[in-house]
Amino acid sequence: MKVYSVTLCIVLAAITSPPLLRADLPFSTIAIAGEPAPGLAANENYSGFTPVSSEATGTLIGFMAFVSGVSINSSNDVCVYSGARSDPMLVAREGTSAPTLGGETFRFLSPPTINVAGTTAFRSTLNPSGVGIFRKLNGGALQTLARNGSFVDSSSTVLVGNTIFGNRYPIDAAGNVYFGSELTGSSVTINDQYALLRAGTSVITTIARSGITIPAGITQNVPAIRYGVFYDISVNQSGQVAFVAALNNTPIGEDSGIWRWNSGAETLVVREGDDVPGLPGTTFGESSFTVGIGDDGTIGFCRTLIGSGVTANNEESLWTEKAGTFKLIVREGDPAPDLNPGVEFDSIISGSGGIAPAISPSGRVAFLARVRGPGITNTNDDALWVQDGNGNIRLVVREGSLVENINGAFEGIGQSSPGFLPITLDYVDGFPSSNRLLFTAKSGNGSFDGIYEVEVPGDTVAPSLSINGLKVQKSKKRSFRVTGSASDNNSVSRVEVKVGGGGFRPAIGTAPWSFNARLKPGTNRILARATDGAGNLSEFASTSVRYQSRRR
Repeated sequence: MKVYSVTLCIVLAAITSPPLLRADLPFSTIAIAGEPAPGLAANENYSGFTPVSSEATGTLIGFMAFVSGVSINSSNDVCVYSGARSDPMLVAREGTSAPTLGGETFRFLSPPTINVAGTTAFRSTLNPSGVGIFRKLNGGALQTLARNGSFVDSSSTVLVGNTIFGNRYPIDAAGNVYFGSELTGSSVTINDQYALLRAGTSVITTIARSGITIPAGITQNVPAIRYGVFYDISVNQSGQVAFVAALNNTPIGEDSGIWRWNSGAETLVVREGDDVPGLPGTTFGESSFTVGIGDDGTIGFCRTLIGSGVTANNEESLWTEKAGTFKLIVREGDPAPDLNPGVEFDSIISGSGGIAPAISPSGRVAFLARVRGPGITNTNDDALWVQDGNGNIRLVVREGSLVENINGAFEGIGQSSPGFLPITLDYVDGFPSSNRLLFTAKSGNGSFDGIYEVEVPGDTVAPSLSINGLKVQKSKKRSFRVTGSASDNNSVSRVEVKVGGGGFRPAIGTAPWSFNARLKPGTNRILARATDGAGNLSEFASTSVRYQSRRR
């Protein structure tokens, strides 16, 4: 695997702009158009890629590839691959047999998702007709999990319809696949015909259904408020779900929201019209209709803002939410890091095709954004950004960044059309671990297309720790309770305490923390330290306790 440092340049067009300054992030090439396509005949090669998916370790990937060759035509030129980054395996191909009872073949394949076990999931339409959700276990056979006509909740009167939808079809660690579907059947009406579903090995269950499920966190009125249309669904490895939905029987400006679902328990995350935390007089406006969720439960979403001080130049925003705490990651009009003074964020883009911000297992965000300002033209205004381990926004690559082609030469990432979402950069679920980000990039003239991986800088900030009380204390009891507090820019994983010549032992809690020390007669020196999730150690905090037993 070749490793490079991304060099910024400007693609030469009708006008030439000076290069903009930025920090370098090392990247490697995973796959390039022109390379032999695994599982196909000789001289049949990759010709292009859809955005890539990965899992928490970052060692397994899944992607859809376009292929070319003498015997390839429009009916068999798309393949699904998954497996090790260095050796992906062919999972499915247009025109080949699908594992269905009707003898259909795959027609239009979707980009796949992959879990920590290497199980791959994807959607495909079928030839001559039909649509389904398919799964391939790592090293196992291809399976049909759901298709049009499948029973929902084991009911013969509620069936998966002919429309299965979603920006992607996420899979959890247990191999369950999540998707949206139009329903059909004798008990289905026009008011309850849409649902979010989970497909396992033997059953398809409902997560939420239009017209029937009561939305959590919504005060009911007459007529009753129910879900309408579902827009997006995202799932982490433990099966926690985040989804975006419209609401029926509510005023415009309050008729959409984001919800979290976990083992049947549903909670409202944010609703259109809610007050914006930290911005008095401002409310959340329309959603981008996409959402992402990390393995730690962090949800990422884009929203327009409405209210005090909001203009057309600062209304777009990107947020995360975890356990009820909201963080503003970036807002339109903020300075764009690593670029020239005066360059600022313009549009916060939810990926081509409406893909949500990617959330790492530790809750960090990757996103696409357009910038504006001095030196910015349509040849260099779309960029991929990532939140590093310290929470800082870093520029990864953008239009004009040099990446490798099949000949070992370097070309600039091409420009997208001014009125459209970027088609030359994307990432989907490509933030598998906190220090790896996968993305696809292509040239403007189609001369190259590839999958690349960036090393994201980690957390370098050490936690802080304190011990309550005086530096020198006294005790007449052998058992002495030491207390204190610890904090970190991310999270404290543990606090440990050492008494005298003994070893470090775990304290109870982190912020605050406590430890019951066993004292020896005389002066006892007590040390404490904190460790964060990245392994950074705090400086020692200390106190001395003089123990003198009571006289009999």
